[in-house]
Amino acid sequence: MSESSSVKVLFLHGWQSVPGGLKPSYLRDQGWQILNPALPDEDFAAAVAIAQAEFDRHHPAVVVGSSRGGAVAMNIDAGNAPLVLLCPAWRRWGSVTRVKAQTKILHSPYDDVIPFADSLELRACSGLAPESLIVVGEDHRLADPQSLAAMAAAVRASVGAKKEALVVHRDETPGQDCPFGRVQRIVTGGRGGIANVHVVQITQGNRHLHTGYDEIYYLLSGTGTITLDQQTYPLRPGSVAVIPAGVPHSLIADPGQTLEFIIFGTPPLPMDHPLARPQSSPAPDASPFDPTHPPGS
Repeated sequence: MSESSSVKVLFLHGWQSVPGGLKPSYLRDQGWQILNPALPDEDFAAAVAIAQAEFDRHHPAVVVGSSRGGAVAMNIDAGNAPLVLLCPAWRRWGSVTRVKAQTKILHSPYDDVIPFADSLELRACSGLAPESLIVVGEDHRLADPQSLAAMAAAVRASVGAKKEALVVHRDETPGQDCPFGRVQRIVTGGRGGIANVHVVQITQGNRHLHTGYDEIYYLLSGTGTITLDQQTYPLRPGSVAVIPAGVPHSLIADPGQTLEFIIFGTPPLPMDHPLARPQSSPAPDASPFDPTHPPGS
């Protein structure tokens, strides 16, 4: 059993939501054990009692609450377990108006259900650091790739994923073929707990995206171009491309050139993980990308 699979996360769903939805499923895909009890919509006291019983039975490492579930999370005795609150509806339900110091709040300024100002007030009343409020998302649901990745990152930070110092040598890392060249996965699959580090040599990488995996490319040699979403940029040695999760990207070397670059990827996941695996995102005039043959990532 992996270290992450032994970590329990209590997820408290929102009003008119049910267990097993997108967010708890996304967190389960990270490898955590997700506790996701059904909470009654019309009886807040009963919902709090169910959540408290689940917490007392399993002692999760972190509690995540979405909207009304965020209010439930605030109203249980979670001891020292950190809270991750998604657009918490604390003004509508419950009596608690402050949260513990290690709480993280995610909220979209475009939320038309729970005002973003409520989270600003909660942060201020609780004396939280400015970075405790994570501004993300396009609406109340926080169901877009960036919001889901931010939720997972907040849980990961709250859990305190183990990190280790290490030194790895590129010349001791075997290369392997990829469809357009070679890749050396020097630090990968979570080793070190900070970021994956891959060195890639390719002439072309078809358009794709990663749903929950951020990347930074640092070009060592060669010239060419990279397209991020719909914008194309030139590449030369020393170029850095920052590619958030969910952004389609592709690149191609100039004629006679090979692009050699380092990829720093986070969170550090195996490349066959659903969040890190390249997903097809063809341009209107492009041939489909085969996700079973990633371009070196």
